Order: sequence, then structure tokens, then C-alpha cells
Amino acid sequence: MKRSTLINGLSLAAALAATSVLAAAPSLDLVTTVQQVKTTTDAKGVQHSQVVPMDKALPGAELVYTITYHNIGKQPAGDVAVNDPIPEHTVYVPGSAEGAGMDITFSIDGGKTWGKPEELKVHNADGTTSDAQAKDYTNIHWVLKGKLAPGASGTVSFHTVLQ
Repeated sequence: MKRSTLINGLSLAAALAATSVLAAAPSLDLVTTVQQVKTTTDAKGVQHSQVVPMDKALPGAELVYTITYHNIGKQPAGDVAVNDPIPEHTVYVPGSAEGAGMDITFSIDGGKTWGKPEELKVHNADGTTSDAQAKDYTNIHWVLKGKLAPGASGTVSFHTVLQ
């Protein structure tokens, strides 16, 4: 997706994660979009949040990344996996990764190893280990349970906060 929108001085294209799809069938197409969560307060003091197209994002902005995948082939696609790095200068929002029919795991080492949040440990400078935090996540990995029929599509998504 190419647009001239700026995010903290970067183009939207530069802010989009380098998403990859792995599948037994090479007939998958995918599109990544990024939007922003805008929160407003009404006259009664009630806050309302909505996802809107992004014009400009400043530090502290919540961004929503959506990856749409589509089987453009004539055969079912098996072993479909989507791997998306957490974009630079952002931090993952815990619990925000979604994808119907997907197993979701995370990496804290650039995608070399994967695990559920409760399985991820970081090594501290003093030689101890502790539970990984959202700021430690480097990648999100979605694996489709089953096959993706010809012509079928789906989406996965996650939120980050711009630092």
C-alpha cells in the first residue's frame, strides 16, 4: 500500500510491517492496512473510540494493523501462516492480536522462536529470567487451523502504540 500519509515524519509505507505469508500453495494474496484509534469525549463526559483512516500519528497514538489474506488459487491452501514484525517505534498492545480460526504466538527474538505470552521469558542483565512484556515482542505469528478454500479470505489484526 503506497500513500503519502506521514506518521511522525515517516511515510505510511515505511510504517507498515513487513508481513509475510507462508503456505503450501503459492496462490495467496495479502494486503496490510494501518488505521488509528481516535477517542473523543461527548458532552456527558463519556469517551467513545473508533478506528479511522490515519492522517497523521503522533507519539502515544494507537495504531491498528490489519492483514487481509485471500486464496486466489484454484486449490485449497494448507499450512497458511502469517508472520508480522511489530513495527519499529511501536509497542504491541497486550491482548490485541486477533484472527478467526488462527493459533497466535509471539516472538521476542526477531522470529527465531515462538510461544504464547505466558511461555516467553527474557534474560536479564543480572543472569535471571523474567516474563516477557509487550515491549519485548518483536513479531506476531498466526497459523490457520485447517485449509483455506479457493476464493476464501480472512483477516488478522493487532494494535500498537507509537513511541
